[in-house]
Amino acid sequence: MLLYGYSLHVQPVYSKDNGKGLATTEAQLVLEASRGGLKREKDGKLHLTYTGTPPKACPT
Repeated sequence: MLLYGYSLHVQPVYSKDNGKGLATTEAQLVLEASRGGLKREKDGKLHLTYTGTPPKACPT
């Protein structure tokens, strides 16, 4: 049951190229956040901090 919810829980993530938001799974959100690839804007939406190829590791 936990795996079922984990795989289906999605959030929209926006980027400069995508104004509609890309449905992103919880696992991908955790990976992006650990790389420093996500930022929550004042409007509450999640935005990618990069375009193109994602960073390979945590910035610290």
